[in-house]
Amino acid sequence: MDVRMLWLLPLSMICQFIDSSMGMGYGVLMTSLLLAIGFEPSAVVPAVLLSDFVSGITAGFFHHSERNVDFSPRSIDTKVVVLLSSFAVVGAVVSALFLQGLPSRLVSVWISVMVIYMAFVILTTRNQPRSFRWWRLIVFTGIASVNKGISGGGYGPLVMGGQMLSGVDTKKAVGITSMSEGIVCFAALAVYVLFTRSVDWMFAPWLLAGSVLAIPFAVKLVKTMKEEKLRHWVAVVLLVLSIFTFGKALIETFPIRFVFSSLLNGQGGGVIVF
Repeated sequence: MDVRMLWLLPLSMICQFIDSSMGMGYGVLMTSLLLAIGFEPSAVVPAVLLSDFVSGITAGFFHHSERNVDFSPRSIDTKVVVLLSSFAVVGAVVSALFLQGLPSRLVSVWISVMVIYMAFVILTTRNQPRSFRWWRLIVFTGIASVNKGISGGGYGPLVMGGQMLSGVDTKKAVGITSMSEGIVCFAALAVYVLFTRSVDWMFAPWLLAGSVLAIPFAVKLVKTMKEEKLRHWVAVVLLVLSIFTFGKALIETFPIRFVFSSLLNGQGGGVIVF
C-alpha cells in the first residue's frame, strides 16, 4: 500500500471538521493537499466530489437535527438551499456555454480579492444587526455560481460570506452551505462520471470515512458556540481561505521563481520554482 494513503483519513477529518463547522474549506483544502502530496487529478477529483457530496448532505441533516438550521419543507432555510443549488447548476451551464474564454486563474484572483473584502466587512460589522435581503443573496449566489462554472472553486466562501452579508444567521448559513454544496457536488460528480471513460476511486473510501467521522463533532461545535463568536471565526477562516486561494491563483497565473541561498544544500544554493 502507498504510504501516502495513511494520511488520507486524518487529512479528510481535519478538512471536513473545518468545512462542517465553518461552512467552507473542504474542497479547496483537500484538493490542494492531495495534489501537493503527488496524487493524480484523475483520482483526486472524483474522490473529493464524492466525499463532499456525501458529507455535505450528511452535515446538513446533522445541523437540522441539532436545530442549527431548519430544513422543513416550507422553511426559509429550505428555500435558500433551493436558490443556491439552482443557481449553481444554471451558473455552471451559462459558464460552459458563454464564459469559457475567460482566464479561470485571473477570475480566481478577482474572486479571492472580493472574498477578502467580504471577510473584512463581516469582521468590522460583526456586532451590528443585519436584516435579511433576498436581492443581496441572489447577487452573491449568482457570482458564486458563475465563478464555480469558470474556475471550479470558490463556491463555499462566496456563498457563506454572501449569506452572512445578506442577513442570514451564521449557524443557519453553515448548515445551508453544507446542504447546498452536497447537492452541487452530486451534480458535478454525475457529470464527471458521465463524461469520463475511467474513474479512479482508489482513495475515495478513505476520504468518505474521514469526512463522516468529523461531522458530529463539527455540528456540535456550531450548536454550542455563541452566534457572535461563530461569526467572528467564520470571518477569520473566510479571510485565511481567500488569501490562500489568492496566493495559489496568483502563483499559477504568474509563475514566481524563489532562489534560496546555500542553506538549502550547503553547496552554492538551490532553486525552488512555484
